[in-house]
Amino acid sequence: MAIINHVYYACSTYKNHSRTACTMHSIKHNRLESAVLFAIQYQVSTAVSYSEIVTRINAAPLKKDNPTALTTR
Repeated sequence: MAIINHVYYACSTYKNHSRTACTMHSIKHNRLESAVLFAIQYQVSTAVSYSEIVTRINAAPLKKDNPTALTTR
């Protein structure tokens, strides 16, 4: 016979303090794991994107403009 385990994470405020301080919130472990993995992948993707942008900026040729003086009237 197979044993089926259902693992949930629950709000610690509700569990440890007062049921009036918070309502019962829980999430299945596989949904939490998926959400955390997605968040990590997003952060890594963002960091790589920023790195690629900085590399492109640093590789771009410098363009010098003729500066113009600002005058007040």
